[in-house]
Amino acid sequence: MNKNFYGERLHQLRIINNMALNDLGDKIGTSKQYVYQLETNVQKPNDLLVACLSQVLHVLPSFFTRSYDNRVEEGQCYFRKAKTTPDGEKEKARHCAALLEDYVHFIETEFDLPPINFDGKEAQSNEEIEKAADAARMHWGLGLDRPIDDMSRTLENAGAIITYFKSLSDKVDAFSINRVRPIVIRNPAKDNACRQRFDLAHECGHLILHKFNEFIPEDELKEEQANRFASAFLLPRVGFMQEFYPAFQGYRINWSLLLKLKKRWRVSFGAMIRRAYDLDIIDPLKYRSAYVYLRKTGQIKTEIGDEDIPLETATLLPSITKELLDNYRDNLTQFIIDRGMSFSLLSEATAYPFSSVLDEELRSFAGN
Repeated sequence: MNKNFYGERLHQLRIINNMALNDLGDKIGTSKQYVYQLETNVQKPNDLLVACLSQVLHVLPSFFTRSYDNRVEEGQCYFRKAKTTPDGEKEKARHCAALLEDYVHFIETEFDLPPINFDGKEAQSNEEIEKAADAARMHWGLGLDRPIDDMSRTLENAGAIITYFKSLSDKVDAFSINRVRPIVIRNPAKDNACRQRFDLAHECGHLILHKFNEFIPEDELKEEQANRFASAFLLPRVGFMQEFYPAFQGYRINWSLLLKLKKRWRVSFGAMIRRAYDLDIIDPLKYRSAYVYLRKTGQIKTEIGDEDIPLETATLLPSITKELLDNYRDNLTQFIIDRGMSFSLLSEATAYPFSSVLDEELRSFAGN
């Protein structure tokens, strides 16, 4: 019997591997009831069963002997479209985030990451959120009258880690984690640059507006606040009034001018129309008419001009991981061994394409 076995770690891996209790039980030759007892620490496995679990779940046996101290709790995550995100996907995301955070702590000992530079602003009213967005732009030297060149780079320069989880469902748009070093997870399936940038600005809103709350239950108000922040951050009031106002004057909206502005500011028609409505540039009838036009022309999900705006790529985590792999592989391997992980599991949490050969080398290295 292995007395140092932590069932919480087994549960973490089972969820990450998309296995039901009976699926794992079938693979190791036991019942789902017994697997549940292992996960809840009612039963402790013998060494042979631990070896079987590690083989099936692609980790070293020592993975189960480390307590799960950095668990990401439900109130520490902000999921975009939280109401429609399945609970199972949220749980898997939180377990992957704990692995990622462990890795981030490691790379902080090896490299000088950008200092954490999120200036939190508690805001409730729309006007307070507008001011918080303006303050963030000024704090980061972005000004109030020009587009943001790269949302991913903006957040990374402020100390955030941006990545995606390889097998995360497309039902999860994006989410952020309220931890010491901010973590933002995006959806790799989303191939629309405007929507991707808005997602990142939305998570930025959570990290600034809700920074001072360690645990915040998800609710519609928090999502609305983050949406308002994203709109004000990407389309600051000063710059919007200067450049966008002419497009909304007259009886009809000037879609040709909006297309030029879309390519310059890299925001969607939908976001521009909503911003004009929020700033009282257009009335409810004109706002509704604009969305009717987008729906009739088939532009609710994909708009004209989307193909001309390139997707942004997070570079901080991939570049550091490549540097470790190329020049400090022994350090990286030792980190994985110390935590009983594997390169394939780390790949799940970082999206870095580690070669399967590395896990073969890892087993040999760990045996020595």
